[in-house]
Amino acid sequence: MKAKTVPATITVVTILAALTLAVPAFATSAPNCNSFNCNLHDVTFDLGPPGPFPCGPNQGLAASTDLFVSGNLQVHSSANHFTETIEGTWTVTLVNGVSYTGHIATWFGGNFNAKGNAEATNLLNLKGTGSDGSTVSFSMLMHMTILPDGTITSTVNNARCH
Repeated sequence: MKAKTVPATITVVTILAALTLAVPAFATSAPNCNSFNCNLHDVTFDLGPPGPFPCGPNQGLAASTDLFVSGNLQVHSSANHFTETIEGTWTVTLVNGVSYTGHIATWFGGNFNAKGNAEATNLLNLKGTGSDGSTVSFSMLMHMTILPDGTITSTVNNARCH
């Protein structure tokens, strides 16, 4: 089956931002974590409503439940670098009653320097099966470079259903 390119909605971007921004706050207050490193197993995140479903026969349908991610989390940060890896399972139920569950893997990384330049990259891979037998396979790559004045000089935002 040929891969189908889909527009990355602001909702998907918002969810990924919530995941990458909420995790550091959670991780630094969790046991076995400090301000620079964290390695957690069997944690669950409620990411809120995910917005329109990205792929398959249920593409465009809204969710009737929040998007939940359960799995393992690793965070590392330093004075000018931050990475986060999450791997586990995801679940969501759509308004038509179809429930999906599957595997999720996401990686986020960013660098910044004393001059105020920054760049960030996020990769997301998601596969799952619906209670109606449908399947979803979705991947997204996001990247941006930001200058000290806030100008975004380059962006990549590719989302694809497979």
